Amino acid sequence: MERQHKFFGKHYLASFIDCNSDSINDIKSLKTNMENGIIKSSANILSSTEKIFENNGYTIIFLLSESHCSIHTYPENNSLFTDLFTCGEVCNYKEYEKIMIDYLKPKKVISDLIIRNESHYLP
Repeated sequence: MERQHKFFGKHYLASFIDCNSDSINDIKSLKTNMENGIIKSSANILSSTEKIFENNGYTIIFLLSESHCSIHTYPENNSLFTDLFTCGEVCNYKEYEKIMIDYLKPKKVISDLIIRNESHYLP
């Protein structure tokens, strides 16, 4: 019998502004904290792809069994964009957010949560 999944997802979007310079530029630790946040949110990592730019800017995208998670850093501004989209109701983006804030120590966080389901879209 095939399991039916509810058409529902949570899309967390955030800007972390004026982060700790050492944290945002330590790409290995940044990636590790991101992985820990994803796992703590109850999502499952399938794979990732990443790119380090000449200015030490960093982009990484994790493919999750529930969807995806990404960051794009702007080291010249000590800031980054991140998003975590998870299908279903099991994952908790707040766990991801807490780990990332604890690690990056941004002075300002601007975030939004979009609930995605059949009523989210216009007819």
